Amino acid sequence: MQALGEDHHLARARPAGVPVLPGDSAWVALLVSFDRGQTWRPSGTLNLPTAQCDTAARLFLMTAMSMATEDHALNVVWQVLAWPAREGQECPSAAPPIVSLRSDGEVPGQLPLP
Repeated sequence: MQALGEDHHLARARPAGVPVLPGDSAWVALLVSFDRGQTWRPSGTLNLPTAQCDTAARLFLMTAMSMATEDHALNVVWQVLAWPAREGQECPSAAPPIVSLRSDGEVPGQLPLP
């Protein structure tokens, strides 16, 4: 997983074990779009340790994508967003996420909030 402010060409140079989220905990939100990313609906949120954020985000996406029906699969896009947080802290509603991972591989332009 790569921070949104980073150069995307350097993504492969980052070792997989180096976290991009500061702190001990992160809020992770799963969003779904049925119109190729034009509109987004929240599908769930998690507060988890930062060390598990990358694995959880990828599993979240893989599970969600495997559950999509083939009839609608071409238009369905899933997105995982992550914010730094403290354990027990509410999901920040106005702060932009610092990490985003989309099932279609696109870099998000305007980020939706959960």
